Amino acid sequence: SYGLHDGGPRHESKDANTQERAGACYIKEHEGVMTQRDIFMAPKDKPELFAEAKTTLFTSHGFRFAEVCCTEEPPADVYSVLYRTAFQEWGYFDSSNVNINGAYELTKNALNSNMQGTQTDCPHRERLQYGGDLVANSPSSMHMFDLSAFYRKVVHDWTETQFSNGAYTETSTWHDLLADYGFGEGSGETVWASLPPVLTVRHMQHYGDIDFVRDTFSHHVEWCQFLSSKFEKAIQGWFGYAGDNLEGYWGSENENGLGDWLSLQTIDTYLTHHAFYMATARSIAYMAHMLEKDGSADEGTSFIGKEARSLARKIKDHITTKYLNDNTYQVQKGWDLSPGPDLPIFTRMVPGKKRCDILRNWLQFAGSGHDESWHGDEEKLFMNHLSSKTSKALLKKKIIGEDEDGMLMNRRFRHSTSEGILGVRYSLKTLSDFGFHNIALTRVSGDNFPGFAYMMSFNATTMWETWWRSEDLYSRNHPMLGAVAEWASSSVAGVSLAPTTTGGKDLLFWPRIPTNADVVVYASATQGTKRGDAAIAWRFEGVKLKSARTVKVRIRILAPPGSNALFRLPIYGCAYNATATVSYARTLPGLDTAKLNAASTCSSRRKSKNGFSYNWEYNSETEKWHKSLNKKAIGTPCASFLFDKSLADTNWSDSKLVTFKPEVPFKRSFDGDESDKLVELTPGLYDIVIEQWKLQKEIPDQPGYGEYEGSLGSYCSDQSTSTWNIEDATHLI
Repeated sequence: SYGLHDGGPRHESKDANTQERAGACYIKEHEGVMTQRDIFMAPKDKPELFAEAKTTLFTSHGFRFAEVCCTEEPPADVYSVLYRTAFQEWGYFDSSNVNINGAYELTKNALNSNMQGTQTDCPHRERLQYGGDLVANSPSSMHMFDLSAFYRKVVHDWTETQFSNGAYTETSTWHDLLADYGFGEGSGETVWASLPPVLTVRHMQHYGDIDFVRDTFSHHVEWCQFLSSKFEKAIQGWFGYAGDNLEGYWGSENENGLGDWLSLQTIDTYLTHHAFYMATARSIAYMAHMLEKDGSADEGTSFIGKEARSLARKIKDHITTKYLNDNTYQVQKGWDLSPGPDLPIFTRMVPGKKRCDILRNWLQFAGSGHDESWHGDEEKLFMNHLSSKTSKALLKKKIIGEDEDGMLMNRRFRHSTSEGILGVRYSLKTLSDFGFHNIALTRVSGDNFPGFAYMMSFNATTMWETWWRSEDLYSRNHPMLGAVAEWASSSVAGVSLAPTTTGGKDLLFWPRIPTNADVVVYASATQGTKRGDAAIAWRFEGVKLKSARTVKVRIRILAPPGSNALFRLPIYGCAYNATATVSYARTLPGLDTAKLNAASTCSSRRKSKNGFSYNWEYNSETEKWHKSLNKKAIGTPCASFLFDKSLADTNWSDSKLVTFKPEVPFKRSFDGDESDKLVELTPGLYDIVIEQWKLQKEIPDQPGYGEYEGSLGSYCSDQSTSTWNIEDATHLI
C-alpha cells in the first residue's frame, strides 16, 4: 500500500463493511497489532441516534494525520488534544543545520507522545515500557525534561513486579514476549532487564536523590545476583564458543539476544550481553559508593559494593580477552559488528595504551567512504514506482544505486547512520569525544538512506522504529533511536552534566567546534538542572565561510546559580596559532527579555516553514512517487537568546587570555585535577572569543578514513580517561 499517513490529498471513503482492505482508513493488519479503531454501537431500536451510541468516554491514539471515514461530509466538531504526563520541559537545542535540528525534533515529539504514566515504545499499538528503549534514550529524555518523579516511578514499576528470584523483566510488567532472549524464570534479555539499576544511577547524576538509591538498592542487588547465577550457563548455551577469540563467531541475527536492535549492520549480542552485565555490576558499585559517601552504608552495603566493583572488572577483562586482537577490538579482524569498538572505547573498557590504535582501526569503518546497497522491500517498491527522470536524478546524486538486480537504495556510510538502538549513541559520542566530530556531523546531517532526513522526506514528525520505511510492522512513532538528541545538545552545542556530578551541580561546557563550515556554523542548547538553566551558544563570525581559511568563533555560556562549571577548550588541529579570550558579565543582563525575543523570532520562522523542504508523495493515478517541494516547520534553524540584540549593551569584564596547547595530552579528564585545557567558571554569563580558528577541507568520501594515517590528536592518548571512575555515571555504560 502506498501513500499511507502522507498528509496528502483526501482519499475517497471506502465500504464500511470491508475489513480486509489496505487503504487510507484502515491499513492492512499485521498480526492484529496495527488497528486504531473507535467502534460505536448504536441502540438496536434506534440505530439512527448516533448520540446514544455506546463507546468509551476517553480514547487515546497516536497519529500525525487522522481521517474520519464513511461520512458524506467531514464532521466539524472533531478535534484532538496533545497530552502527556505533566513534567517540566527544560532542555532545548538548535543549530544552523535543518537535518540535525529535525533529528532532535523527531526525538522530542516521539518522547512527548510516549509518556503517559509510563514511557511506552509507541502510543498507538504495543504501548509497553521496554527496558531497552529507556536504556537507549533516557540520556536524551533527561536532557529534555525534568523526570525526577517520572523516572523514580518508572524504576519502581520494575521493582514492584520483580520476581521473588530477583529477576527483572524486559518490560516493566511481565509479558510473554521475547522470553527466549532472557535467562528463564521470568527474566528479560540482559540489556532490557538491566534498565532499573542503570536508570537509578542516571537519576542520581541528574537529581541527587540518595533516598531513591537507598530504597531500590536491595532490588538491584537481587537482580545482579540472579544474573550472576544464570549468566555463564546461558552464554554457553547461546554461543557455545571456547577459546580466547570467539573463533567462528561472526555476530548474530537476533537468535541469541536483542543487542543493537534493528541495526542495519550485523549485531554483536555477545558484546552487549557482557557489557550490560558489567553495567549492572558497575551500577551496584556506584550506588554502594554513593551510600558510603552519604554515611548511610552499613558493612554489608560496603562489602556488596566491593564485590560488585570486582565483578565489573572481571567482566571487563573477560571482554578484553575475547576482543583485543592486535590493534583491533572486535571478534574477527576486519568484520564490523554493531556495536563495535565504539562501545568499549566510550565505556572505558579499552586498555589506555591500545586506545589510539583501536580508534584508528575503527575509523576505517566509522569514517568509511564506501557505499552498500539496501534490499528492503518497501524501498524496492518505492524505486519500482519512480519515473525515469527521477531515477536518473537520484542515481546522479548517489541516493540510489544500480546493480544486476536493478535499482537499489544506496547506503553511503559517510552520509548516513545505520546503527541500531544502542549503537547510535556509542558511535556518535565516541566520534565527537575523541576528535572526529566532523564524521559524526556528516553522518547525522546526511540526506541519504538510512538517516533522519530520510524519515522526514516521508513526512515523519516523530522518530521511526526502523531506518527503513515499514508500512506494516514497525512503528513510526518510537523514540528508540533518540540518543541522537543528547549527542546534539552535548556535542554539537556543547553543554551537559559533568560525568561525576550528582544532582546536576557540576556542568561541562565542551563545544566540539567543527573543523569546517560545511555542516554547522552555529549551534546552541539549554540544559535544565535543579539549580536553574545552563546554556551555551556558539557561532562562526565575520567572514565569508565558503572561502575563509580562518574564522572567529564566539561562544556564550550561562552557568546557573549554585553550579560548578568547567569550560573545556576545543583542541583540534584547527587550534594551532589560535588564541582565546574569556570575559564575564559584570552585571547579569535581562535574560528574560532576550529569551522572549528569541522565542518570538523563532516562532515567526517556524510559521514561515523554514525547515525541511520536501517530501515524497505517491500519485495513485499515475502510480508514481514524485518529489514535492513542501516547506515544513520541522528542523527550522533558530538563533539562541544568548546572541539576542538586547544583550548588546552588556557590561563585560576585561578579557583574560587562555592559551591553546594542542600538542600536550590532557593531564586528566574533566572530573579530577587541574588541566591546561579547562577553565573553571563561577555562576554567571561569559563571552569567549577564539581568533584564527583554522578551517580545513573535509577528507573526500573516497578513500574516506579507510586509509587514514593522520593525527589522532591527544584525546585518545589521555591515560586519565582510560579507566572508569566509580563516580562516573556518563560512561558507566
